[in-house]
Amino acid sequence: RLGATPTAQKVEVSIDRGPWLAARSAEGYWWYDWSNYAPGVHRLTARALTVEGVSGISSQRRVQVIKK
Repeated sequence: RLGATPTAQKVEVSIDRGPWLAARSAEGYWWYDWSNYAPGVHRLTARALTVEGVSGISSQRRVQVIKK
């Protein structure tokens, strides 16, 4: 779940410095649905885009993927 400026038209995430991947908007947040990522620590960066261009880029966050 990602929060972004209300003027965001699009939010994208980059995992482990990979390509920017689109998140979806629902319930007042932006969501990225993880699938097929190896268990372990991954690094995630998010950016919000408005009609004027990039509005902000988050600092890099570490996330833990666990296997069920």
